Amino acid sequence: MDYYLLPVSENYEAIGELWKRLQFENDHSYFISWEVISYWLRHVDKNVPLFCVVFEDHGKPEACAILTYRTNWKHRFIPSRTISLNSSGLAKYDRLFWIEYNGILGQNCTKETIEALLNIFPHGCDEVLFPGMDFSSDLTQTLKTQQFTGFAFTEDNVQTAYYVDLAKVRENNNDLLPLIKSNTRSQIRRSYRIYREQGSVIFECADTTKYALDIFSELFDLHKMAFKQRNRVSHFSTSQAYDFHRKFIQERFDFGEIQMIRVSTKKGTIGCLYNFVYQGRVYFFQNGMNYQKDNRLKPGLICHVEAIQHNAIQGNDFYDFLAGNERFKASLSNGNNASMIWGRLQRRSLPFVLERWIYNKLNRYRKK
Repeated sequence: MDYYLLPVSENYEAIGELWKRLQFENDHSYFISWEVISYWLRHVDKNVPLFCVVFEDHGKPEACAILTYRTNWKHRFIPSRTISLNSSGLAKYDRLFWIEYNGILGQNCTKETIEALLNIFPHGCDEVLFPGMDFSSDLTQTLKTQQFTGFAFTEDNVQTAYYVDLAKVRENNNDLLPLIKSNTRSQIRRSYRIYREQGSVIFECADTTKYALDIFSELFDLHKMAFKQRNRVSHFSTSQAYDFHRKFIQERFDFGEIQMIRVSTKKGTIGCLYNFVYQGRVYFFQNGMNYQKDNRLKPGLICHVEAIQHNAIQGNDFYDFLAGNERFKASLSNGNNASMIWGRLQRRSLPFVLERWIYNKLNRYRKK
């Protein structure tokens, strides 16, 4: 296997053509499609060094990924030459489009592939960041089961990725409720009864870009208000995030990749959902809920039930809640749920060994 680097700024069009060919030939998630990757690349600061690594087999490109390479000062005094996979390693950019189902586009990932990443830059590296990987992927399993000389793999975070198998909903006349636990079902039915006292529950799914942007604006306001009421901070509630996603919706809605949903009664909005739709899979990305003082009202459950049943009717395959251990995701799921992992391959040097030791100690303490 041969490999080489292409600076993104000088080879953007060529990388795009290669990426689109490989995604046509290989299974992949929406998050590493050229539709998403290209948009993200165009919004990362030009001072961030971006590269495309290309893996060849007998002179034919078989896989690729975006890499960033920069010196990161950890805890303000530990310099770390850091490679990030399909991410910048900078929160202000990566939080705009929190990547999941991450990976190398193309061929199966082997030990040789990962060793290439460790050695691809002339000055070497101290760690490689692997955010948002599917736990069952070849990449994750190779990192967890193989040994890499001078490096150790660390799991920073593992979260369940709950989803709904929409075929099961269709088999049940597009009705989700009989497929979930009785306690959740009772909460949902009670919530429906109370909302219907305000009039019929109205489901809307935008069919034009203008309509989608209208729902997005309301979603953003509701999201911001909900976090403010709870004295919490959301990285989605910033003008930067608003502009980023508004422009993304404008670019991608007409391609059928954006699903903007609003559920309401005559008295007002219950909640809004911002989903991605790609190759039969619906990814729940963000929401804005109109929470009330009456805790019998469950706007999140109502909105997702409506969205799940709508997507079953539309013929989609899965409704994916993405990573997160929130109770509502577990309550509504009916699939063999996946897991998402954030990890790093880190050099076995004293500063990093101490960092891992402290990190593991703190994790064990938090779990007590």
